[in-house]
Amino acid sequence: MTVLVTGFEPFKGLPSNPSATVAELLGAQPGFVHRILPVTYVGAPATLSAFVAEHPEAELVISLGLWDSGDAVRVESSGRNVQRASIPDNAGDLASGREVEPGAPEILTTDAALIRRTFAAFERAGVPVVNSDDAGGYICNTTYYALLRQAVPGIFIHIPLAEVIAPERIAEVLIAEFGLGGY
Repeated sequence: MTVLVTGFEPFKGLPSNPSATVAELLGAQPGFVHRILPVTYVGAPATLSAFVAEHPEAELVISLGLWDSGDAVRVESSGRNVQRASIPDNAGDLASGREVEPGAPEILTTDAALIRRTFAAFERAGVPVVNSDDAGGYICNTTYYALLRQAVPGIFIHIPLAEVIAPERIAEVLIAEFGLGGY
C-alpha cells in the first residue's frame, strides 16, 4: 500500500513551509512517498500529476498546504475551477480569474467518508481541526482541483504555522490514521 503526500516549497518570503516539513516527515515512514510542489499555478498541478503517474500503486494522495493565519488544521472538501489569488505565485503569475482547467466542472469534492475520517483522526488526537468547503483561490486550490481530477482518492489539508501546531504532531496523526494497514 502506498500513500502519496505533497507539501509546498516556501512562499511569501517565509524561510520554510510547514506543509513541506510534514510531507518530509511522512515520506520517511514506510508506505508513504512524498514530493514537494512548486508554488506556481502551472508547476504545482503538473508536478502533482506526474507524481501520481509515477505511482500507479498509490491508494491515496494527501496534499498539504499552509494556512498561515490559521489556528487549527483545516480539512478541505471542495476544489473550485477558478484561480482567484490576491498575490502572485513564486514565478510572479497573478492568475486571478482563470479557470484551473478550461471547460471542466466548476466544483469537485472529496469523498465525504474520507473527509469525516480525516477530521475524526485529528479530533481523536486532540488537534484543533475545522472543516472547510473552499480551498481558497491560490495554489492550494489549483492543486486540490487537479488532485480531484486524478483517478486516485485524495484529500487536501491546510495546516497552520509550526508555532501554532507542530508539524511533528500533524505527521503523527496522519501516520496513525493512514500508515501501513491504515488505509
